[in-house]
Amino acid sequence: MDETVLKIAMAGFFHDIGKFADKNWFNISEQFLIDNADLYQPHYKENYTHRHAVYTAAFIDHIEKLLPQKLNQANWGLEDSFMNLAAGHHKPETRLQWIIATADGYTRTVIQLEKRDDYMDALISGSMEQDIAPLSIFLGRLVSKIDNHP
Repeated sequence: MDETVLKIAMAGFFHDIGKFADKNWFNISEQFLIDNADLYQPHYKENYTHRHAVYTAAFIDHIEKLLPQKLNQANWGLEDSFMNLAAGHHKPETRLQWIIATADGYTRTVIQLEKRDDYMDALISGSMEQDIAPLSIFLGRLVSKIDNHP
């Protein structure tokens, strides 16, 4: 498997691990959170949002010694280090981070759809045609973002 594809897949598995990370469980320093907030957390009304993204970075930083050494090197695969790829999904700045961000958004949308009774009824009855159009729009936007992003 291509190294970049493997790194993207692994970052996809790890991208929300910060939702489960407890600041006290592995001693995330307040300084780490402050130093990395601008890198991984977007702003809304002058406040940081998506705290789990910086916790994802802290978790990966904490377990780095347990991961294969080359995994978090910027020169393994294309562009981002593994940590930046996994933790940058709410403030994407590179093509690879956009892949994780887009997949994250798509998954969130699918989960919300699956909670709706009409979606489940359509899934059971096999009448899913109405869902094909939004998926094609999503795929078109994804290809456009990847093609147009530096």
